[in-house]
Amino acid sequence: MVSTEQMRSLGIVAAIYPEASWVIALHHHLVEYPGKAKALSERIGTALINGNWFIRQLRPMAGRALLMHGHRHIDWIGECMGLLIVSAPSPVMEATDDATTFFYIHTLLKGPDGVLTLRPPQRIAIEGQPIEVGDHCGLGSRVDGA
Repeated sequence: MVSTEQMRSLGIVAAIYPEASWVIALHHHLVEYPGKAKALSERIGTALINGNWFIRQLRPMAGRALLMHGHRHIDWIGECMGLLIVSAPSPVMEATDDATTFFYIHTLLKGPDGVLTLRPPQRIAIEGQPIEVGDHCGLGSRVDGA
């Protein structure tokens, strides 16, 4: 939950720097994704309880703010009330050492009108490594300490 005190502090700083652009990073996501969840349990208790209120409070910053979050780590980029929202997929959640996984590098541009633009992300793949039998820590199967 984002408290009213936190929102008030953000509003004060935004008023002091009216031309600034903002990247606001949160753990929990703000809105439900426009897609089906695998199970109801994926939707219950994962979004900020006051995420809709928080977005309404940030609406004056639309075009100057990017919201980033993880938590469910779903690969999704969207917009709500003019605010860009980027969900960070995780290279480690539900991953195995032998499977290829990925992360993104995001580039933001600020136009002459002060509007933030999110460029298409650069996807970085991390190749999986075969796991040898008995190699549970990635240290090999040697036991002689050499």
